[in-house]
Amino acid sequence: MADFKNTTVSDDNFIQLPAGNNNQRPSSPQEGMLRFNTDFGKPEIYKEGKWVDPKTGIPLGAGKSADTAVGSATLIKIDDPSATDGVYWIDLPNVGPTQIYCIMDDAYDGGGWMMALKATRGETFRYTASYWTSTNTLNTNSTSQSDADAKFQTFNYFEGKDLLARWPDIGS
Repeated sequence: MADFKNTTVSDDNFIQLPAGNNNQRPSSPQEGMLRFNTDFGKPEIYKEGKWVDPKTGIPLGAGKSADTAVGSATLIKIDDPSATDGVYWIDLPNVGPTQIYCIMDDAYDGGGWMMALKATRGETFRYTASYWTSTNTLNTNSTSQSDADAKFQTFNYFEGKDLLARWPDIGS
């Protein structure tokens, strides 16, 4: 058996990694560093400038801060299958880390949906409105399921193939 500072290599077929919480991460990490993160209860590796899950390549705590922004709400569900509906950080193409309301409830086709637009019964999004054909936005701070009109950068810059429409005021 060999012991290194904060690391054990055993004759019994195991290696014990250095462990600590987020605040105890190395101040100047280098590519390939490996440790056990006690805040998340998972190993992590420093890769391409981020601490990520070695298995998925997704940052631990995906979507919880601008530093852990990921490319979609689906990636957050992969990192944390018990994630709940709410605002997460998504790294939108051409925009960067942006706070977006995400529907994570498994009842909605497995969860992992991002809000792109919300419309009330008004005239804001009529057929001829420029919101459909331009990259303008509207009420981008309205990141909830409230009854309001809003258009987000998600609509403009996230390339998606599936669309989920919800009408919460209709009921079950």
